[in-house]
Amino acid sequence: MVIDVRQPALCMTWEDDTLVLSLAPLQGRWTAEQYLLLTDQTRRLIEFTDGYVEVLPMPTHTHQLILRSVFLALYTFLQPRGGTVLFAPLRLQIRPGKFREPDILLVRDANDPRCQNRFWLGADLVVEIVSPDNRERDTREKRADYAEARIPEYWIVNPEDET
Repeated sequence: MVIDVRQPALCMTWEDDTLVLSLAPLQGRWTAEQYLLLTDQTRRLIEFTDGYVEVLPMPTHTHQLILRSVFLALYTFLQPRGGTVLFAPLRLQIRPGKFREPDILLVRDANDPRCQNRFWLGADLVVEIVSPDNRERDTREKRADYAEARIPEYWIVNPEDET
């Protein structure tokens, strides 16, 4: 993988078949294209805001079980009606320079033109399962981001509250 960052301080190495990347020297200087190249090379959840890259924690077992249940319910309902439901990792562009990775993304039409080759330009519904590490991000920041992207439905699943 080659990312032209034009920054000599970027450190990329492989350790035990795992890419180790030091993001700190470039924070605030990443481009959207560099972000897309980076996320093309990993299954880690990585979000991007105006030059800053945020590597999200790996989902917990409970998170994955909830994700599976919600996904299967939505898929069972939507598939015969011609829609599409997908789960992370996937990139959703909020606006130029800002990408989120929702847990679940749903569109009512499987041929929705908002589906691009590398990322989505919108959705009819996004679902986030609250992460124990940062409730604020899922309950406030992402709510504002999805509203900015004009996504009409945002569901927050909170394992702690069982809601």
